[in-house]
Amino acid sequence: MVVARRPLFALLLIVVSLAGCTSGSLVGRWRMVKCAPNKETFSIDNANFTSKGEYSANVSLEGRAEKEKGRFEFNGFTITFRPSGGGSRSFTAVRRINRLEIMSGARNVILEKQ
Repeated sequence: MVVARRPLFALLLIVVSLAGCTSGSLVGRWRMVKCAPNKETFSIDNANFTSKGEYSANVSLEGRAEKEKGRFEFNGFTITFRPSGGGSRSFTAVRRINRLEIMSGARNVILEKQ
């Protein structure tokens, strides 16, 4: 009987690990702990993600910094921001325990959950 439970346990572990890979897994406040190549070129800081799929953050892209608000989606591999001013930006993203790494080519930012 123990052998029959092992596949069920393995399936349960997979389901639990995938449950954290959704927009809901980002809910809360996040602050930047590292960015590359520099803060002016690519950074996201003081981010707040809500359970309603909304976000606010200090964003710097290519020398242009602004406080941004809008909607977001996260599927465990990609985060898409839809600022309230219009447009859409998608980045590769990985959630690791209390850290979120957002990447765009050689540019990346690491946020830590507060």
